[in-house]
Amino acid sequence: MAVLTAERILEADIKAALIDRLIDSGEISGDAILIDEVPIADWSRRVDLVVANGKLQAFEIKSEADSLDRLEGQVENYQRLFDKVTVVCAERFVESILERTRDEVSVLVVQSGDGHIFFRQARRGKIMEVTEPSNILALLRRKDMEALLREYNRPIPSGAMRNKLEELASDLPRAALKRAALAVMKSKYGDVFRAFIEQRRKTTRTSDLEFLRRRDDETTTTSIPEPQNKAKRVRQRPILETNPYAIQLDPETLKSIIGQVPADMPRVVLKRAQRIA
Repeated sequence: MAVLTAERILEADIKAALIDRLIDSGEISGDAILIDEVPIADWSRRVDLVVANGKLQAFEIKSEADSLDRLEGQVENYQRLFDKVTVVCAERFVESILERTRDEVSVLVVQSGDGHIFFRQARRGKIMEVTEPSNILALLRRKDMEALLREYNRPIPSGAMRNKLEELASDLPRAALKRAALAVMKSKYGDVFRAFIEQRRKTTRTSDLEFLRRRDDETTTTSIPEPQNKAKRVRQRPILETNPYAIQLDPETLKSIIGQVPADMPRVVLKRAQRIA
């Protein structure tokens, strides 16, 4: 059980306690892994925690310092990609979250006592497996789709774009797509998770969370299949690659400084030019 070191329960405190709960309950065992801060939807969303253990589960944390302004959009996007979604919230949010989310969404309420954090189950929720091929394929990279098509002896047109690969792969068995998505997540984040486990002691400290962050996620994200997301991706990449004054913002760093970050806030900005006298 995580130890509370301050009077106010912050997101990092909740996350550390939630990780302990997941490990102690056996939800993370064998080849299962835990993933921190997974960017999706072209940086408009970050999933606080993801568990890959045969299914993909997403956890969204709402601490006392948060608001519920983006809740519906977050949960809707998560449900497109993940088989189960859990909202972990401060006591003051529980009734509103129960009203604003569907019955399949699990809700855990953060509580504390004797210097420890624990959780109350307000709604169990249930697994709703993702079956839409485009949503499963959104988790795969181009090379993953090509490997999957070769595994099933499907011809790949020379120079095929991603949308063509998705079209071809969408006809493959759903079980194969899900297996590939899980394998990609475990391959991409497995080493980071194992390093975290080596660093972690009997319980998770907030300082341990840094070891769960995958560094190259600062420049990669999973796109939910929507036309506006594709347009955004096309605009941003050339700026980062060609403009030396372009800076990519980290939404989580901004959140720690200014509070809630709007979903439509630009993720790339240009340095202000300085006038030389």
